[in-house]
Amino acid sequence: MTSVTIKNSTNGNIASVDSSGNLSTKSVMVSGIKNVSATTQQSFLISTGFVTETTAGTEYGALYIKNTATDKNLFIKQVRTCASATTPSTTLHATQWRLIKNPTAGTLISDTNNANSINLNLSSNKTFSGLAYAASGAGKTVTDGTAMGNWQDHLPGHSLQPFDGALELGTDDAIAIKYNLSVAGDVCVEVHCWFESSS
Repeated sequence: MTSVTIKNSTNGNIASVDSSGNLSTKSVMVSGIKNVSATTQQSFLISTGFVTETTAGTEYGALYIKNTATDKNLFIKQVRTCASATTPSTTLHATQWRLIKNPTAGTLISDTNNANSINLNLSSNKTFSGLAYAASGAGKTVTDGTAMGNWQDHLPGHSLQPFDGALELGTDDAIAIKYNLSVAGDVCVEVHCWFESSS
């Protein structure tokens, strides 16, 4: 077997197969969300801003996202949550978070208070193809759906829940993120996500 080399005038040899059949390549790997941001400009940051919650010990809704696009699926890169107590304390406090699959009811949804939705390609004018609602204030509810994940932040604190695109929302799929503060405080949520063709 003879060797084969693929050349590029800018980068030199980019792939070769030697006489034993061994393949050697030079490549650049990028994340799905970075590739989409640069090519189709369909990557977004969805966020709530800060929500002040006065009632502790009860679960409330912070953020609702629904994919209404008929030709694209929505992929979740990561969820970032943060929380802090209204009154600093030496006592250890925490926020419990819950991820809900396909919720349809509750004041978080019926209020239709738009969340911040920013295209991660700052030069793009493309907008988010779905619904994104943020709690407009304290005590917003999510009353149905299926619990699919839980995590906890200490106060003050934040956490990242990485999905790397494994969490996928088809047409009319939705998620909600709920919180339960152990003491009155502020919460915020950010979701990094992107759309790709479902075909």
